Amino acid sequence: NDERKLTSRNWMEHNESLTGPGAYDVLRIDLTYDAKSDTLSNKIWGLQYHLNRLKMSFRELVKGKHESNSIDDDRILDTAVVQSKLIIDGLVSRSNTYYEQLSSHQTKMKIMQRSIMMKVTLFWTVSDVVDGKSAAIIIVRGHASTDGRIPYQKPDFIRTSLALPPPHESDDGEVIFKLPNRLDTPHAKISSWLLQRKPLEKKETFQPNGVQEILLLGTSLNHHHPSDATKLQATNHHHNLR
Repeated sequence: NDERKLTSRNWMEHNESLTGPGAYDVLRIDLTYDAKSDTLSNKIWGLQYHLNRLKMSFRELVKGKHESNSIDDDRILDTAVVQSKLIIDGLVSRSNTYYEQLSSHQTKMKIMQRSIMMKVTLFWTVSDVVDGKSAAIIIVRGHASTDGRIPYQKPDFIRTSLALPPPHESDDGEVIFKLPNRLDTPHAKISSWLLQRKPLEKKETFQPNGVQEILLLGTSLNHHHPSDATKLQATNHHHNLR
């Protein structure tokens, strides 16, 4: 019932305030109801891809931050992968139980409309203390939510805004306003990025009503031609474009 945890983003921000930044990824799972057999089936999209990216993002998160490199040891990462799979299985099982307990085929069909898309967020953080003793381990958390959308529906157009920093400089030549960016580690998904990009998502900055995506534009320091001077990245509420 805690509103801070209703959406995956709020849930991650709440956990980050308690544990510090973590590595995360978001998976899509389709729950499909077969009225003839009165059974549910689940399809997890790109499970191994997302788990591999979690491992890579976590390595980026802890790089140079721990005296011992044991925290990103393959065995510890593999244990976190196993725990992640168990969490996914548990969340899917709870969702299946809820829909299986609906009173009738008609009710199930009405609510599920054959399929529902569920979003599962996995969040890995570092714990330096276990049972009062010093030990570096990975804490794995999971969150599931759905907005009731039906998979395979025709997508709508996405409205975007372009975010360019003002070209104004202070007296000493410093840029007054800088856009956040992920150019150093564009491949890693670190939760701190959610907080860094918040200033972009205000109505008075780059996300007025009706805008779903923000494209970040910045000047490259190493360009040899005017056409190479602009680098592009993207962000929105739900995911990061590559």
